[in-house]
Amino acid sequence: MTVVPEGGQARSPLEIVPSFRLIGQNLGGSLLLNGAAPFVAYQVLSARGVPVVRALALTSVFPIAGLLVGFVHNRRADAIGVISLVLIAVGIAGSMNFGPRFYLVRVSFGTSVFGLLCLASLLYRRPLMFYLGRQVATGNEPTRAAYYDSLWQHLRFRHVQRVVTATWGIGYVLEAGVRLLVAVTLPIGVVLLVEPIIGYAVLGLLMLWTIRYTRGAALDAAAVA
Repeated sequence: MTVVPEGGQARSPLEIVPSFRLIGQNLGGSLLLNGAAPFVAYQVLSARGVPVVRALALTSVFPIAGLLVGFVHNRRADAIGVISLVLIAVGIAGSMNFGPRFYLVRVSFGTSVFGLLCLASLLYRRPLMFYLGRQVATGNEPTRAAYYDSLWQHLRFRHVQRVVTATWGIGYVLEAGVRLLVAVTLPIGVVLLVEPIIGYAVLGLLMLWTIRYTRGAALDAAAVA
């Protein structure tokens, strides 16, 4: 599956296979801005006695800023920034409707929403993981991003994107169920210890599977070409 972008040279799908190096290189800044910064800000604000809803609302400053900067530079929305804003909105809605106890199950709501968004996106032309994959593989660099977009014309590439999206969707819906069960059945101290382990384990397994699966598909495509 070799593609020649308009006015460019032949390229191979192997160039845009995700790897842990690419994830760190292309998502590092976005994860810091949209993941770590809101989390740290929420902890600081909460420790200072700021109410949950107000603290969550204030953390939205980081992904909003990231979206604006990304759009100015690349004319593309930062996919992780969009997801971060959705999860913050879910956190605000949940805290308003379910009270302080929601704090223990907040991550379950966030991951379940992400999983459901993945599954719902399968009904649209391009599934959610296509956009996350583009950001991982290309860093939204215009030439590489255009090449990534051009691969959509191939049936195999579309199939891979939908399989990856479905797998992450199912994985995170199940992960949310486990988190919720842990949050409502175990002591608070145990919950605070176990929840991060569950999150890192599921994320690591999904990332490892995605790298191996997409690399295998790219190798098959390159062999046919």
